[in-house]
Amino acid sequence: MERAIILTGIKHSGKTTIGRILAARLDVPFHDTDHIITGLKNRTPREIMTAGGAQALHRAEKQAVCRLAAASFPAVIATGGGICDNPGALEILNPRGIFVFLDVPEDIAVGRILDEAEMPAYIAAGQPRSPDDVRRIFHRFYRDRTARYRMLAHLVFAPLRIPAEQNAAGLHAELLRHLLC
Repeated sequence: MERAIILTGIKHSGKTTIGRILAARLDVPFHDTDHIITGLKNRTPREIMTAGGAQALHRAEKQAVCRLAAASFPAVIATGGGICDNPGALEILNPRGIFVFLDVPEDIAVGRILDEAEMPAYIAAGQPRSPDDVRRIFHRFYRDRTARYRMLAHLVFAPLRIPAEQNAAGLHAELLRHLLC
């Protein structure tokens, strides 16, 4: 494998968790664009988004993927959930890797969000007053985002409700099948 495995998906789809395990299985470096952005900007992607909006976050994300493009490949890269809305970053990554959409069911993703102390910015902006409000806001977002991830994907993998190690093994097997075809 000479290209990167680029993991995309909704927040809490397992990109970082499965990505780290997959990278270890493949014996390649693991990179998380959100961590790279934080290191470059001394602010989290959420802080950048809150302070400067989507365009500021897209610029930071593009800077992070430029940094990755200069790194050695192969690698496993976990992207931020909004990568599908950043054509500049996608243009840099596309020739360097295989896009894998981690297609987590909506109920699992929203359940993980409800378990967090802090709501994602796009949900908080809707000023939800109840878990049902969160689910309603998330549903529209999930539907739109998953359609975009599917369009980008070279491979769609649906993690099961099993330990992350088993999901990483399943993804590894799917990647081998995909690469052999």
